[in-house]
Amino acid sequence: MAKNDDNPNQNLDDAVAEPLDTEGKSPDEAKAAAEDNDSDTAGQVQEAVDVETEQGFRGVEVDPTPNENYTLAGQNEGAPTPETDPEARETARQAVQDVNART
Repeated sequence: MAKNDDNPNQNLDDAVAEPLDTEGKSPDEAKAAAEDNDSDTAGQVQEAVDVETEQGFRGVEVDPTPNENYTLAGQNEGAPTPETDPEARETARQAVQDVNART
């Protein structure tokens, strides 16, 4: 399955089984072909789910601010967030515009 970095949701959407051509096959051959197809599809779905699990969410990350900046420790250290720092706000705004331009 081809990885689509522009739209991670597409990776899971693409994991769809192709129709089987069982015409002219014996029931045992058709069953074996179906099991192979199910195994391939399950592998594609699992691959897409693994990518999302590693990423920690489904979709496209919009806010480039490190998560640690939103914690109490981050705020006590003065870590910038879009809500507290004009430069971080502009960076986040630009990231949103970039994502919107790709979709």
